[in-house]
Amino acid sequence: MSSLYFYADDASQKILAGDAQKIISIGSDFGYGNFGDVLQHINALRAIKKAGRFATVSVMAAKAINSQAFPSFVSEAYKTDAVIFVTSYPLILADTDPQLTRVAEVRNVAGLWLYGGGFLNSMWGDFVLSVVEHFLRLDQEINYWVSGQQITTPFEARVLEHIKVFHPKLFGVRDEVSLRLLAERGYDADFSFDDATEALEGLSDRLSIRQGQGLALHINSSDYTGNTSLADGLGRELASVASQDAARHEVTVFQAFRDSRQDVFDSSETIKRLDYLFPFHEYRTIDLVGLLFDQSSSNKKIKLDLALGYSCSYHVTLWLQLAGIPCWLRSSNSFYDQKSRALQVSQGLDEFLRNPKLADHTSNLERRATWNDKLQRHLSSIDPIENCLCFENIESGPAPWSFFYKGHPTLQDKLSSAEKDNLWLKSRAEVAERDLGATRSENVELQGRVTALSAQLTEVCDEAHRQRERAEVAERDLGATRSENVELQGRVTALSAQLTEVGNEAHRQRERAEVAERDLVATRSENAELHGRVEALSTQISVILASRSWRLTRGLRVLGRLFRGEFGAVFAALRQRFTRHRS
Repeated sequence: MSSLYFYADDASQKILAGDAQKIISIGSDFGYGNFGDVLQHINALRAIKKAGRFATVSVMAAKAINSQAFPSFVSEAYKTDAVIFVTSYPLILADTDPQLTRVAEVRNVAGLWLYGGGFLNSMWGDFVLSVVEHFLRLDQEINYWVSGQQITTPFEARVLEHIKVFHPKLFGVRDEVSLRLLAERGYDADFSFDDATEALEGLSDRLSIRQGQGLALHINSSDYTGNTSLADGLGRELASVASQDAARHEVTVFQAFRDSRQDVFDSSETIKRLDYLFPFHEYRTIDLVGLLFDQSSSNKKIKLDLALGYSCSYHVTLWLQLAGIPCWLRSSNSFYDQKSRALQVSQGLDEFLRNPKLADHTSNLERRATWNDKLQRHLSSIDPIENCLCFENIESGPAPWSFFYKGHPTLQDKLSSAEKDNLWLKSRAEVAERDLGATRSENVELQGRVTALSAQLTEVCDEAHRQRERAEVAERDLGATRSENVELQGRVTALSAQLTEVGNEAHRQRERAEVAERDLVATRSENAELHGRVEALSTQISVILASRSWRLTRGLRVLGRLFRGEFGAVFAALRQRFTRHRS
């Protein structure tokens, strides 16, 4: 984030350090004198004053100061209580410069209002948001709201980032394209229409505008308009406009920019650039910014009798449309294309000149009234606050620069400075030429060293190439080895599980074998004993069978077996009956 430095005159410093509840206004108008920007700023200040509770603090650029009296002039012209001037570097202020001092603190800041304009784009958006964010970072509790914005893609991303961090309580846009850009990113903004609306309507009261026969012109060829092609652009179109009936009546040229900077080309500057391509030779010029600030002519009616208008200004176009005058807005880039759509300028110039179409802002004005009610309710809901925004004295920032009034240094000053620089460069060139001979001799020696080093470098490069090839081979082998290791790791895991299972089974079989071996020993001992007994009994049976008495009793044994087999069952039944009878 770039550094910012803030200055104010004595009258504003007293307000800033005072106890009053304050609302800081930052927006399109940084003091450069653009018609639409001035009106949006004034309109925002009037809305704050309407609440009746707050002192107003306006923020402008130090580069916009055009005279020593400028700080007091803008305080009076805008009816603002205090003005803070911002710059991106510290100022060195001489006695002939504005009597400004660094702002150390601002007390009791109840709110900050980012009022509208077409600045939320890549040209001006970052600077304006950085100023707003500088204040908000000093106190996160400041009530913050936004209105009347035109957001030009792709800057909506920066705007949404800003919204996410700083959470404005209200966010209003002035056109449907801006509304859609935010909605597509998930943020629902309000439609506030343009912040200059009421001031434009009031200006129409000061100038008596009516539908008639005359022609209104505003032209601008500054770089941001894209109207830099004069011959086949503005020149050709103005020739078409000059051929209309309205051009045969009174022609009024509006000067919408009061600015001495050399890169600003509003109507009067563009007419000079067009030279013979500007086809109007009798016209009157109205300085709109001068008219806004010239309160002495507030009772003097300027009559405008108009059939149609041709403009390069969004706010001049809107002003004439609100006054009932069809006006065509020139568009040469996407920035102005969006403005044209917002103002319902859909006809090409030739079609418009044949049949001028008046935009219908009825719906926009109704939505504007709804927004104004919402804004006033919001202002009335802001609680009193006691705080202090303290501005650090940054020692490590950029070096101080001398103060220059707006438009200075001029092109002549820059050329004079360039001539001085050329003389200085010439002396440096002469010294350089003297040094050139010595340098060439040194270069011969260095060339030899370079040749030797080049040979050494070639050798080193060759070695590096070999080492790179080795490294590549090693890395390929390493990859293959790692893949093989993964496979082997899986096999090892499987074999380990199998080995564990086999080991458990072997342990069980070993236990069974040990039991079987013990039983075998006992069985063998028992078999030996039984074998001895069998042999003994066999011997005894043999002796018995061989005896005489065994042979003589053979018949009795046969009868005994018969008796036990045939009559045994009868004897058993008689025994059972006899037993029951006794019982």
